[in-house]
Amino acid sequence: MNQMLFKGQHYTLDILKKIDEMCRNNNIQYTLLFTTLLSQYEEEGKSAWLENISIGLLYPDYLKLLDLIAQDKEGKLYVFNRNTSRDFNAFYTQIHMESKVTLTGERLKDKPYYDYFIHVYPIIYAGDTWKEYQILSKKMEYFNHCLEALAPVPFAKGIKGKIVTAKKQYWYNKRKKEEKEMNEFFASLLEHGSKPTKYVFIPCNVKQTGIMCFAETYEKVKECPFKDMNVLCIEERKEWLHNCYHERRKKEIMGKVANRAVLDGPETIRRVQLIALEILCEFDRICKKHEIPYIISAGTLLGAIRHKGFIPWDDDIDVFILNEEWQKFAKVAEKELDKSRFFLRTQETDIDNNLVFGQIKRNDTIYVKAGRDNFNTHRGIAMDILPFFNSPDTRIMFWVQNKLCRFFKTMTWAHMGSGSEKRLILGAYYRLLAKVSNKKSYQLFNKFANMVKESKQYLVFLCVERNPYHKGFNQRKYFEDLCEVEFEGHMFPAPREYDLYLRYLYGDDYMKLPVPSKRVNHHLPGRIELNGLYDFDKEGQENYEGSKRM
Repeated sequence: MNQMLFKGQHYTLDILKKIDEMCRNNNIQYTLLFTTLLSQYEEEGKSAWLENISIGLLYPDYLKLLDLIAQDKEGKLYVFNRNTSRDFNAFYTQIHMESKVTLTGERLKDKPYYDYFIHVYPIIYAGDTWKEYQILSKKMEYFNHCLEALAPVPFAKGIKGKIVTAKKQYWYNKRKKEEKEMNEFFASLLEHGSKPTKYVFIPCNVKQTGIMCFAETYEKVKECPFKDMNVLCIEERKEWLHNCYHERRKKEIMGKVANRAVLDGPETIRRVQLIALEILCEFDRICKKHEIPYIISAGTLLGAIRHKGFIPWDDDIDVFILNEEWQKFAKVAEKELDKSRFFLRTQETDIDNNLVFGQIKRNDTIYVKAGRDNFNTHRGIAMDILPFFNSPDTRIMFWVQNKLCRFFKTMTWAHMGSGSEKRLILGAYYRLLAKVSNKKSYQLFNKFANMVKESKQYLVFLCVERNPYHKGFNQRKYFEDLCEVEFEGHMFPAPREYDLYLRYLYGDDYMKLPVPSKRVNHHLPGRIELNGLYDFDKEGQENYEGSKRM
């Protein structure tokens, strides 16, 4: 195994090697595409920023490759696309290789999301005239937007939020209205897309210009070095990349910090999930013992309802709690929390805490963004405990409270953000705010968050921007009328009206999956250390079953 590769990279490269062998043995041509081609051209594939692999094949060869994989007796690879999963709302294919992650019961349907994969794009023939090409490519762009459209979330904040919501609503309405025509277009595209023509296009949301549009570009390939192997790439790599990415975009791609959760692969993400589940079980034990009400919420509640467990590409736990109950928990946790495994992170217990809500962290783990190692803070895997406060009775005071708390929340975070913000003006702003300590900033946040002392039916959620006035999820009833829902084999409290609650949080399409390109971990860890916990190579499923008995 190449020591320069992370585990996930090793396995995705193994998939590419198997596909390369299949293609060479069967006279099939392919080429690296997009960021993979950029990485090969600039750094022979050894880029620290490259998180996934993409290849493309002219449509007849694309179909041959999928058939070969389906007929492969070894069965190490399998096809995952619109034909094999109704949740795959994109027009390309992923070729998967199984990981060691094991799921049971209703969670089995999520197994593909815990496997290794690479992207395989069909390069569709699109006519012999420029007019034919434009008609087909514009239709493809239009129906791609329809295919990816989901219902927008309600209560968008600000002018920008309302514009984004309006655009999402437009495409959502188009999708519902033209779903039949969209499916007919895709069927006809596949039927006629195999006939060689002068022009081609790749069915994705990347603007295609210049040589990207010509079939002859993809007919001329040559061997190029990529990591520890030779692969096939189009001969005109430089010009293709120039057409695909402007110079500023290239620099952005090549300068970004890689997401270690993606580089390490799905087995690491699953291990992080199982550690987070440990934390939730401990929190739930203490809350039940001391009759402290809370609800699982946000991505955790969505995962419980849609997946019966974690959203496969998510890795944290979110619980919502009334602030008075959070204060009660913080007190009893001083004696009740298993301190050998867990750490209660508050402004009182953690020196460089940059948050205005609570967390429980798992000891003996590290899960932090790049550049955060120099802060005096617990760096372990966390569960977020997000408090709700009593709401003012008037819209004006609600607005005032929000503005003040948002400012002091930013000030609390600024001491950490000032060193990592690359934008000049924003970085200067954070450095200015950081002159006030995070402890003092949090005290000011807490003062205005608790400005309404008496218990109210309506609440405020001051930890995020979207905080609707006296509606949506900001209601006490969602913390009082509860049921239990299944999450990873355990039962946890949730609002009885969880359907309405999730529509407030995620829109009417919350049961639909996002497009495949967005099914990635968004916490962007730069460093992960799990100290052997839930290691599939050593402990495997036995350790996971052990977590259920805690």
